[in-house]
Amino acid sequence: MGAKLLVGGTSPVGHGPLKNGAHFLIQQDPGVFLNNAFSKDRLRAIGIKLNLTALTSLAWREYLPDWFSYSLSVFAVTRDFRMLFTEKLRQFAKPLAMALAVMLAFMGALTFWLDEMVEKTILTHAEESASSWGAVFVDAIPNVERLVETGQPTQEQIGFIDAAVFGSDIFRFKVFDANGILVFVSDEGLFQAERHVEATEKAVKVIETLTSDISVHDGSEKPDRPDWYVEAYIPIIHDDEETIGAFEVYVDVSGLASALRVQFNKIGFLLLLGASVIYLAPTVTLIFKNHELRERDGQLKQLSEVEPLTGLLNRGSFTEGIETLFSKRKRTGEAIGVFFIDLDKFKQVNDKFGHEFGDKLLIHVGSVLRRSCREADLVARIGGDEFVILMPDIDATELDVIGARLMENIKAPFFVGTSEVWPSLSVGAHLSFPGESEAKAMHCADVAVYRAKADGRGRVVTYTQELEKIELRRKNIETAIANGLDGDGFFLEFQPIFDRSGAVKGFEALSRLQDADGNRISPAEFIPVAEDAAFIEEIGSRALRQAIETAASWPDHVFVAVNLSAHEFRSGGLPKYVEDLLNETGVAPSRICLELTESIMLNDDESVTDQLVGLKALGVDLAIDDFGTGYSSLGYLWKYKFDRIKIDKIFLEGYEFDNERYTRIIETIILLGNQLQMSVTVEGVETADQLERMRDLGCDLFQGFLMSQPISQKKSKALITEQEAGERKVS
Repeated sequence: MGAKLLVGGTSPVGHGPLKNGAHFLIQQDPGVFLNNAFSKDRLRAIGIKLNLTALTSLAWREYLPDWFSYSLSVFAVTRDFRMLFTEKLRQFAKPLAMALAVMLAFMGALTFWLDEMVEKTILTHAEESASSWGAVFVDAIPNVERLVETGQPTQEQIGFIDAAVFGSDIFRFKVFDANGILVFVSDEGLFQAERHVEATEKAVKVIETLTSDISVHDGSEKPDRPDWYVEAYIPIIHDDEETIGAFEVYVDVSGLASALRVQFNKIGFLLLLGASVIYLAPTVTLIFKNHELRERDGQLKQLSEVEPLTGLLNRGSFTEGIETLFSKRKRTGEAIGVFFIDLDKFKQVNDKFGHEFGDKLLIHVGSVLRRSCREADLVARIGGDEFVILMPDIDATELDVIGARLMENIKAPFFVGTSEVWPSLSVGAHLSFPGESEAKAMHCADVAVYRAKADGRGRVVTYTQELEKIELRRKNIETAIANGLDGDGFFLEFQPIFDRSGAVKGFEALSRLQDADGNRISPAEFIPVAEDAAFIEEIGSRALRQAIETAASWPDHVFVAVNLSAHEFRSGGLPKYVEDLLNETGVAPSRICLELTESIMLNDDESVTDQLVGLKALGVDLAIDDFGTGYSSLGYLWKYKFDRIKIDKIFLEGYEFDNERYTRIIETIILLGNQLQMSVTVEGVETADQLERMRDLGCDLFQGFLMSQPISQKKSKALITEQEAGERKVS
């Protein structure tokens, strides 16, 4: 199969959503797919968008033209930058706008204040200039009283008037008599005298109060005025301190105003700069700090709600979600689907490939679960390899469809570098109807997932009432196991193994369990439960110790065989444990036979290999149990240097139905063992005819109910004693 191209999704792994929620993968050579797709414009025709992440990945670049790959990369980077910029702009727009508004308000206030300061300064200057000019004018012009009374300057006074307005800021003035009536107007050196009947209000006020009246005017739009000028009404006071009239003096302040504005603008700039440093910079810094704090709070909130590795909901937020949905269900009356999901054999994956690989596998599984569900569904990781999905408003058909989709979507190899696994899921499904509590719904899904694991894993099991009985039985067994390990519920029985002459050569130690009422529980029942509940290693270690201690009470020529499970190899310390037991009991290593099933060697685990080598170095015998029922790789026989082969009883059962065929199979196994100098044991011998035929075919050792059922430790000693006395032998 060629490379895989995701079409229509946002995730580069697995299935992605298309229109109407459809999912599929294009699994073909990338070059072929691109040639077909682009040459016929098929993508545009069916409305599918290629995932840019997948197209620009290293795996695809070799199939794309350089310009196209580069364009896609630039487009993706530009798009990401634009999205990031837009997002940041949206986040900071409001606080920055508020800060800018404050600064604009400050600038407006500053501008208003500067204008006020300029005007105030101009008024003060103009008042001083006008007053000084008036005083000089009155003192210098002869017979000023006559001018004020008549408004008719003499020739001599005209010269003084010319001198008064020439070369100064005073470009015009008016003269009012003691009644405030205008009597004389000067306009840039030309004189006009006209008698006004009505008094001027401002002139009257100045004459009465002896207080100047100053005002600034904008003359930029008047052709005969400077840009800025001042109209100043000042009293005319004669030598005898008598007020004889008033002047209205026009003072050109354009130069002064311009100079003042330049200076005050500098001051304003410095103030604005200072304000920016004092206010704006800290404000912007505070805004960014607050944003960082909000982002951090958001991240902390998210971390409190989601599981950080996979991004799925964590147990706490899932609990809140399920309470909310079930509370809502009281009003809506909808059914709620619950999936309990276990990632099969995850511990073995972690042990073999390491935790980094395991973490990436969990991320992948989380992605598969999320893609397989609807938008409204809650998906959570609630344990190391445990997930749960909650699906509101769903029916039984949809529940089955999604369960099947989960199984389908996970069916693909998962790679990290050169390491590969084929993940599988054990799924328990339950459809909860109104009236059922959330605790009961979760319990039902849990019961179903356990059944899925017990039935072989990699499957979906939907809860039924019958499963409740099975679950109750499982819990009782688990309780019996825990109690048995704490007390004396576990014990060993020993099934004799006879040679061709009928003499006892050894015993196989078999673990037994009884509950608190003394009822026996079959190994076929308690061993799977013990494996799931992580009791199996302790059970195996205890059985191994008890078997070797029992062998110490037997004669030196009698061996004991003990079954080992894969769980006992996980710690890596099995050879050392066996060595310590041998040293402690004084039992010779050759009297210990450790029986292994082929499943222990399947993963070709380096740790298992090292421990088997270590056990062989101790001198104990290794036997491959149930030979012929599994993969039966001949490589195991020479690689691990087994000493014994045990033929499973299934061949004896088949022997009764197809004599010739099974005879050849058994004969071949025996021949193989003889050629490799391995002892061959057949188990499950239940009839005299079977015993005779196995003897004729060349088997070395025999075990089965025909000769003896498993017996207690005490009876095993008695059997050996009888045999040594010549009282017991299988004929």
